[in-house]
Amino acid sequence: MSGESGFTIAEVALVAVFVVGLLAVIVVSARGITNDTRTSDCQTELRTLKMAVAEYQANNDVYPGSVDAVISARLAERRDVDRWIIVGGGGEVAPTYRSAGGCPSAR
Repeated sequence: MSGESGFTIAEVALVAVFVVGLLAVIVVSARGITNDTRTSDCQTELRTLKMAVAEYQANNDVYPGSVDAVISARLAERRDVDRWIIVGGGGEVAPTYRSAGGCPSAR
């Protein structure tokens, strides 16, 4: 058998471990990118909602009591702010904001 060429079991196992490890790194990286994107989208939605609330207050001299009030006033589209809820707004009290799901809460 000394004249035959090929791979040993150890070499094949080493390549298999390398490929599995590489796939694991790729999967973990993809999850991190997805999470970063979700966080960025949430921050953008919150910023959009806060600007719409400020415009609502400037136009009406009161804060909106809900996201629906901002949408009804055509200051934001539902798809642009649908991950957030206005808490404690209405009247002269500045609102706080709570995640409707999938986003970290904010004030």
